[in-house]
Order: sequence, then structure tokens, then C-alpha cells
Amino acid sequence: MYTFCPEANCPDGALPQGGVILDSAGNLYGATWGFEGSNVYELTRGANGQWTMKVLYSFKPEQGRYPTASLTFDASGNLYGTMFGGGKNADSCAGSGGCGVVFELSPGANGTWAEKDLHKFCSAPNCTDGAAPEGNLILDSEGDVYGTTRLGGGPNPDCGSYGCGIVYELTPNTDGKWTERVLHRFDSSGYSPYAGLTFDSDGNIFGTTFSGGGGTWKVCGGTGCGTVFELTPVGNGKWRQKIIMDWGELPGRPPLKPLSNLVFDSAGNLYGTSDAGGVDPHTGAVFRLRREANGTWKDEVLYSFLGLTRHDGQNPVAAVVPDAAGNVYGTTEYGGPYEMGWCGYNDAGCGTVFEINANDHDISDSLR
Repeated sequence: MYTFCPEANCPDGALPQGGVILDSAGNLYGATWGFEGSNVYELTRGANGQWTMKVLYSFKPEQGRYPTASLTFDASGNLYGTMFGGGKNADSCAGSGGCGVVFELSPGANGTWAEKDLHKFCSAPNCTDGAAPEGNLILDSEGDVYGTTRLGGGPNPDCGSYGCGIVYELTPNTDGKWTERVLHRFDSSGYSPYAGLTFDSDGNIFGTTFSGGGGTWKVCGGTGCGTVFELTPVGNGKWRQKIIMDWGELPGRPPLKPLSNLVFDSAGNLYGTSDAGGVDPHTGAVFRLRREANGTWKDEVLYSFLGLTRHDGQNPVAAVVPDAAGNVYGTTEYGGPYEMGWCGYNDAGCGTVFEINANDHDISDSLR
């Protein structure tokens, strides 16, 4: 569909790490890291089936850099996204020109797009907000924006001077500016959320943390094996956090170190991936969480990757897509039959696209 230019002076950008999203007309939108700066782009399909790429907005490095997540549309067609560097709002993040930004792009009548910074993050000792937002954003029915930051939140003995990360809400004001509110500051019970968030039908928020929680698995590096958490509104603008899954405390070969967003199916089950864990603790797994009648959640490992043993892939870091029949689709960062040393450690391979058949979870029964 489109190949980005590898040269440093190309205007189209390079290194599209995040996914793409569709508008109602079937156009695709995404972002690139770029060599000199980051871009937001649109791909439009022509009558001949060919796709045309248009740069909607180019960020200067001081405005923001390194978008790693997918973009998000609101009901009016505005685009929202995050960049984990840039913004120049704190000396403590000076290595990337700032601690990251949340931005909005609004379409104009003449095909141009206007950019607005909704929030610039700061993780200096006197800052209490987050730093390094790497996940995608979600919006509620009122147009408020929710996201996570991997760092920040103020000094914490578990994470050092940068903090353990936060969940935040951005609310538009009548003067056109936005106000940030920290809904939760992470600690050793679960921290470093790389991924974005997910709403359930009741307005509760779900997400994953890469570190924290229990577990002494060697692959976790002494920082905990990660968690799945739920945030529930309790009134007066406050939210209560609950760890609904801490695999590090479970027996067997559980998923470890989740990096992906969570996805609901029509029955209210949550799906996700883990970068590590499973039969081989280094290769990762796909899991499903079912809510029990008593409000607890039961984990099911749908598939555990075996990497070099089976050449089925390893280290899934992105979200999966369940279909109506219960089959699950996704990608792995490494693995597959083609062993090329530059694709990963131990000649792990260059990654796979996979389907997990709903009627053939042939490895899950051996995990517990």
C-alpha cells in the first residue's frame, strides 16, 4: 500500500511504529517517528486501487517526537495522539527535548490540519503529572481524553525520582484549554503502563502494567511480572484501583510482562498478550480473562508460543482481535521459520501473523 522513504531528507516520514485507524470513508491514518521530526499521515485509496499518502501535519522536534501508538478519532473527526518525547516542559526529560505531549489535530476547510497541544508532561521533582506517554488514547461520551504515562507522577521509592507512571484524564475548558487530572499514580503493586486503556460498558477503565506485582521469575528482572488493573469511579472525581490479575503470584506457566492494550469481546471477556511467560518464559502468550459471578476474574491462556521449538512466533507485544466465532488474530515481534540474526536475539526470526482457532487451543491445557 505504501513504503516510506528511507532517506533522511524525505518529507513523508519514516518508522511508523503505531498502528493505523480507519475513518468512515475507508481512509487510513497513522503517525511516523521520522528522522528530523514526526508526521501524521493519511492514506487514501484511488479508483485504480492504488493508495496515495498525504502528510497532514509535521511536528518540529521541540513540539513533540516519537509517537508510538495509534491515533484516535472523536465524533467531530478530530485526531488525538501521544508522543513520549518533546514538548520542552522539564529539564529532567531534556534527552528527548521534553517529557512528551498529548496533541489534537483538527481538519480545516481547505484540507489543512491545525495542531493543538492538550498537555505537555513534566517529571521534574516538583511535578506531579506523568512523563513518557506511549499508549493510545480513549475518549468518553463527554469528549474527555484518557491515557497512561510510563513514568512520572512524582518521586516514588519503588521507581525512583521519575515516578511509576499515571492514568490521567484531560478535560476541555470553555476557553479552549485543557485541564489534566491524575486519576491514579502507580506503585510497586503494578507500574510502567506502556499500553493505553479500555472502557467497559459501565465506564470502568482497564489496562496493563509491564512491571510490578509479584513474581520472582528470572525473565521479570526483579521488577515484578506485571499486572492487569481496573479503575472504578467512586464519586467526587475519585477512582479506585483494583489489581484483577497478578500472574507473578500464580502457579504454573502464566503470562508475564504484558505490553498490549486489552480488548473486550461481545460477551465481556478481556483479551491481551504478554511479551514473556507461557511454556517458555521468554516467548510470551495470548490470554483471556473471564469475569466470574462474584466479581473476580479467571485467566485462561489461549496459546503459549514456543518460538524456536515450533517456529510459531514469539514475544507478542500488540493487542489481538477476536472475531464473532471466538477466533483470535494478532502478531508477534519475533519468531517464524526464517531465522535471520538481525531480527532478534538467538536468531529468533522476524515475526508472524497468527490465528488462534477457537476450537483448537492445543497448548493451553498443559499450562497449569
